[in-house]
Amino acid sequence: MCSARTRGEATSSSDIDLLIDGGPHFKPLSIYALGEHVRESTGKDVDIFELSELSDGPFKRAVLDEAVAL
Repeated sequence: MCSARTRGEATSSSDIDLLIDGGPHFKPLSIYALGEHVRESTGKDVDIFELSELSDGPFKRAVLDEAVAL
């Protein structure tokens, strides 16, 4: 999990941001099913990305620095 929720800045309207490491056998369609399951379970909007989708650079480093493993 990353973003406002991990920084303690989330409000009742904040979405949920997830980053997963799907590994070598990851199926891209699985990410959509997981995001929908989390959305239905929490009632919150969900942004979910697989680690390989993030390009190397400042944004990826920032995300990884603040991420909390679940």
